Amino acid sequence: MASWMVVVVVVSDDPVFLAAFAQQAREGRLLVWATRLIVVSRQAPYSLHPLHQTLALTNSLLLLVDGAAGVARAAGWVVLPYQRPGIAPLQVASWTAEGNLSLHRPLFWDKFNKLSGETNLLVTLETSHRHSVVMHPDPTAPGGVRLEFRGFMVTILDYLAQGINFSYTFKRAPDQSWGAKMQDGSFTGMLGLVNREAIWENVVLQEVHFGLGPFGINAARYEAVDFTWPVSFVDVKVFTGRGSPEVDPWGFLLPLTPWVWIVLLLLVLFLSAGSIFLFTKFSWKDLGSMGNLSTINLHFVGIMLRQCEFPSLTLLAVWVGGGGWWWQRVVLGVWMLMTMVLTRSYEGNLMSLLAVRHLPQPYQTLRDVVDDPSVVMVWHKQGAPIQSVMDATSGIFSEVKASEEQGRLLVLPLIEYGAILDKVINQRIAIIDYVRITRATSSRHFSLTGRCDFYIGQENIMAHPVAMIGQKDSPIIPSLNARITSMTEAGLYNYWNNEGIANYSACERVKTKTTIISSSLSLRQCWVGKFLCVWQ
Repeated sequence: MASWMVVVVVVSDDPVFLAAFAQQAREGRLLVWATRLIVVSRQAPYSLHPLHQTLALTNSLLLLVDGAAGVARAAGWVVLPYQRPGIAPLQVASWTAEGNLSLHRPLFWDKFNKLSGETNLLVTLETSHRHSVVMHPDPTAPGGVRLEFRGFMVTILDYLAQGINFSYTFKRAPDQSWGAKMQDGSFTGMLGLVNREAIWENVVLQEVHFGLGPFGINAARYEAVDFTWPVSFVDVKVFTGRGSPEVDPWGFLLPLTPWVWIVLLLLVLFLSAGSIFLFTKFSWKDLGSMGNLSTINLHFVGIMLRQCEFPSLTLLAVWVGGGGWWWQRVVLGVWMLMTMVLTRSYEGNLMSLLAVRHLPQPYQTLRDVVDDPSVVMVWHKQGAPIQSVMDATSGIFSEVKASEEQGRLLVLPLIEYGAILDKVINQRIAIIDYVRITRATSSRHFSLTGRCDFYIGQENIMAHPVAMIGQKDSPIIPSLNARITSMTEAGLYNYWNNEGIANYSACERVKTKTTIISSSLSLRQCWVGKFLCVWQ
């Protein structure tokens, strides 16, 4: 088991021993594809049923020796993949009594690279936002009904079936879910179908050969199945409603940049302090009077706020009258001109900004959702993201798991997302799931209503590669990987994935601002209007 590319030779005529060897080799994961197995026996092929599954799924050769009349003769046989017990294996070589070797094909070859056209594989898939189930009448199928699916993963399955040369039959999981690891160590859903084995005519067979999914890759699922090469990488983000347009309560600060506000404040302080002490002809004794100092400070602020009648006349009497210097008049004139231009510009910009409504997007991170007790979090039932939450012992995922006691954690299958969209729009529910899933949900809603009522948060909560699954050490996985690599490099997966979604990019870049031509002032905006009135 610690070695690779070794040859294991098993010599026996005892079917019980061969069956025990096959069971232990399968349970101990001894016979991976890199290991070559040669079984030497004098039994007939049909009497080696216990070895059938092992010979079919391994890189193996069955060598049957005929020692009748003391003459050594042998024939080499290969059990083709996924053949039912009772079907004769393929003869690849023979040795005559004279010792001549006749090779019909190589003794060991990649028999999973191209399957026989008669191979029929069991594939599991489940309904989702992208896949629907269809039942067709079929007298040859169990119950007279044949199960079929429609969706982009079926297109990918057809591509793989054509490349590897097999037909397929769908099989659904009893609980109609992706699957998760239970507390007793068992697996449910499609994961359980691929992980379990079935018994047919006293022979151990696979219940399902591989699952389409695609499935998010995580450690818990690796215990049950092997993954193919990833077909894509997906991010998990917050998905919720955009809310109603509203005026920014701090909009009165937007007409001027922070540096303009700072410079304006510094100028007021300089003119009300430095100019008074350095450029006026008041005596130090007069300046010591708090009344004079506070009055002159108000003059400069009054000019800036356009309260011009009394303050400007008083300031003119002090600066211009009584033999004032010429530079005093220049400072006063420049200050009045600058504040007039600034206030006029501020008023115009503020009026324009009040006509702009902001679409609030308060939940950009998972922390934003967890900290809001009024929001219910929805996660995909038995999906890879919720598995990470349930396995968490610390951090924010453990806080999400603890919120279940407060009734704030809800797990739903994908097909039920459409029933909760009204609550998502009202920001009472936030969906935490793959961006591919939530964006498809938003696109379908846009196709029905013509509105982009949702947004996706900025934080990448987690990222998962997604892939198809097969049984542990399944030799068909390398063959699937070769086709998946060529498919993804050619861009076919993304093309087929996006092709089946109408208006997929319609709400990809949602505007966060909108302009209202005519709108009434609400109580929420009154303090903004009050500030504007005071300024004017």
